[in-house]
Amino acid sequence: MMGESCVDTADCEVGLSCFEHEGAETSPVCMPDCDLATTRLCAGGEVCTPPDPSGPARDPNLGVCYLGGTTEVGGDCTPDPDRPGVASLTCVRGAICVEVSDAFNCYRACDTADGSACDASETCTALEAMGTNGFCLPTP
Repeated sequence: MMGESCVDTADCEVGLSCFEHEGAETSPVCMPDCDLATTRLCAGGEVCTPPDPSGPARDPNLGVCYLGGTTEVGGDCTPDPDRPGVASLTCVRGAICVEVSDAFNCYRACDTADGSACDASETCTALEAMGTNGFCLPTP
């Protein structure tokens, strides 16, 4: 079941994978699978995140809908060099680590096709080379 503790993916239901959950009470946990080639923002608002490249071998396009860390939107984050263009695993559910004006912070993820995840004071801004995947940038 999603969010349940696991040792490996065999412990999870079909369609879920065992994945580290930064800052969680229990880690790793079962998280929904997603297709990295087509999905950046999962149906539940989670960010589709690649697995750890040093982990078990799996399809390179198979990610997980990351349940989130503890760094709130607006907080400082550090991108993972092994997972370019991907959420820092410390950002809360639905947030990604983005560099703006030479600083890395957690921003809400959004889809530029509708921008509905953003507040009225924000603009859904495209992530470079990521299709309609974007982040909510405060409007100046």
